[in-house]
Amino acid sequence: MCFSYEVNDDLAMIAILNGSYTGTPDAHCIFLGYPISLLIAALYSLCSSVGWYEVVMMCCFYIAIASILWRVLQRLPERPVLSCVLVVSAVTMLWVFRIMRFTFSTGSAFLMASTILCFALQTEEEDCKPGYLINIFLLFFLTYNLRDYFGYLTIPFVGVLWLAKHWKELTSNRRCWIMPLSALLVFGLACGTDQLGYLDWDSYFEYNDARSNLQDFYGVPDYEECADLISSYGLTEDEYNMIANYDYCLLEKYSPELMEELSEYVLSSQESTGLFSTLKSTVKKALNYYLVSKLSSVNALVACSYLLPALLLVCSVALSIKDRKWYIVFPFLLLFGIGCSWLLIAYMGRFPSRVQTSLRLLTIAASLAGLILLFRERPLRWGGKPLRRWGPVLLAAVCVASAGKWFLYTMNYQQEPRDVAVDYEVYAAEHPENIYFRETRSAKTSTYMTEFPRQPVNLVSTGSWIAYSPLYEEKLTYLGLEDGINRDTLLEDNVYLICRKDYSLRVIMGLPAGSTVEYEVVEECENDIYIVKITGYTLPESDGTE
Repeated sequence: MCFSYEVNDDLAMIAILNGSYTGTPDAHCIFLGYPISLLIAALYSLCSSVGWYEVVMMCCFYIAIASILWRVLQRLPERPVLSCVLVVSAVTMLWVFRIMRFTFSTGSAFLMASTILCFALQTEEEDCKPGYLINIFLLFFLTYNLRDYFGYLTIPFVGVLWLAKHWKELTSNRRCWIMPLSALLVFGLACGTDQLGYLDWDSYFEYNDARSNLQDFYGVPDYEECADLISSYGLTEDEYNMIANYDYCLLEKYSPELMEELSEYVLSSQESTGLFSTLKSTVKKALNYYLVSKLSSVNALVACSYLLPALLLVCSVALSIKDRKWYIVFPFLLLFGIGCSWLLIAYMGRFPSRVQTSLRLLTIAASLAGLILLFRERPLRWGGKPLRRWGPVLLAAVCVASAGKWFLYTMNYQQEPRDVAVDYEVYAAEHPENIYFRETRSAKTSTYMTEFPRQPVNLVSTGSWIAYSPLYEEKLTYLGLEDGINRDTLLEDNVYLICRKDYSLRVIMGLPAGSTVEYEVVEECENDIYIVKITGYTLPESDGTE
């Protein structure tokens, strides 16, 4: 079994961090926080032959797992073996196989879950001790730096837990305020250090936010919806389709302002649907995707994300009826936060596997935190005996479940070793005198974390999130293309196009129907990827070759 990436973003960030994007290691990889990017880039500068991106990510996972184990051992000091097996088994069943299909987003979600769970396992006294707070703040800092979105999402859940533990002493014990005040400083440090690395990037981030809204969340609108806007930029329908398919860097008439105007158009149309209609459609999408469509593919992660919040709800209702104490409201607040998170993602239409994995990790961690709150002063009992005496039974159950899951996974996981020697990256590295434009559909998402070649600097994407950033301009200058690129750049002698075998060159280049493209295949790589030389193209209304 080998590690691989789920999305191209990790590969693009590695190319920036290890120096294969612009020629020297750089910390401006956009999605990761600047402090951790600076660390990884510095490590690549010291030794470029080591996959430092993977090393740092794995260290983050180990810190999170070790923190959870430490907290469980603190709560169950008389059951160290049981504690270790519980943590290792839970990580094995719920998470370890997700690491095999890696993405920085799910890595941040795992750190988010560990932050919430570790803080729930702390006692009120430990909340006031620097040693325990440092561990929580380190987990939060790593969460924020891997994906700031999950850092923001961590704050309300930890806030509810803190309030639940200290609501009785908010005015009588000033020491209980050490944690939130220190957390505010840590949050400011995390935000401030990230902002310092991007002081001159404001215009790019405005553009990238607009691009993300269209290409990652709401979708690029149909040409018919915004034909007048497209025409005002001098673009045809075929050229507009290039924008929708991430090939906009080949358009000389393309402007980042167009993406921002398209984003404003889509957002305005979203707002005009009305609050009630929006909420109704969002709930419908959430129920259909997260519940109905997933019943046929239930695994341990999915099952726990359903069972644990249901268990928390039942226990909260039962104890609220029995005790009639108002502090039972805190578990309900956690459940409310879980529901809002699921609805928010459904509203944005984000349903890839990495997103639902992140949501389910949050759901499991918050549900467990709620159960810890409910039973921190109530020993669970079974048949009149404390549940801890059932430890051997529980231990055997998780061991069998973990072993069975591991066996079934290894039996079903068949993957042949990959021969990277035929990859287009190797070909480009062997011919550094040329420039290679990589059409977005040819980009890989399953490169192994180990022993893969570094992307050479002579590779340029026809469209990506890094385009039109200061780094993109630096790269074009490095390649001698500081005057910009367009479709005619493909006709130059030392320029080649990397594309999928089954995709139309006319569509990639945004040429109208009836156009013909003259080319020759110079290399056929794995997974039906071609390296082609464009020698000319003919427009339907023209007799000559452009």
